Amino acid sequence: MTLAADMTTDLGVFFNASDFGTVASFKHGSADAVAITVIFDDEFKAVNPALGEVESSAPQAECKASDVSTAVHDDLLTVNSIAYKIIGIQPSFDGRTTILILSRD
Repeated sequence: MTLAADMTTDLGVFFNASDFGTVASFKHGSADAVAITVIFDDEFKAVNPALGEVESSAPQAECKASDVSTAVHDDLLTVNSIAYKIIGIQPSFDGRTTILILSRD
């Protein structure tokens, strides 16, 4: 097996809901929602432009690229019973994973 094939196969280790992954529901347009496993992060962000101080979160989900190959802006991803709108799509350099930038709006 080639290194590239090994890496694709090994993605399953990271996207396992028993380990690092979280089960989410991905809904593309009017299609039915499908269950996928993602690595979800809702990191706290604090910005201090000259003490204007803005606090926010930055929800994002790393996914197997094959699970979200049809994703477009405004599609929905539901994680932990919270629905998020997809506002950004960032494919990885090697095309194996995609980071979805999310918004609760």
